[in-house]
Amino acid sequence: MSSKPFVENKIFCSDCNSHLLNYIVYKDTGTIYKLSADCPFCGGSSFVIEVNGKFQFGPVGADESGKPTIVDQVSNVEGESNRLHFSVKKR
Repeated sequence: MSSKPFVENKIFCSDCNSHLLNYIVYKDTGTIYKLSADCPFCGGSSFVIEVNGKFQFGPVGADESGKPTIVDQVSNVEGESNRLHFSVKKR
């Protein structure tokens, strides 16, 4: 999946389809990042999503889905370059 610049994109759980995370690509750099997130609602996780360029990420607000989240931790996945995993919690 390639994300369009300056458009809000969303990451969902691949198991329960809960909205986990928002991100916006703000600059096309030619660098591909791979993102994934844990699901605090069912214990599953999202699919790995490819993002082209620099991006900002943020939690899901209560007004967006009724299931607000916070980003607890962002970590690099060992052995994979440009691969980030988000630990998401219920708010």
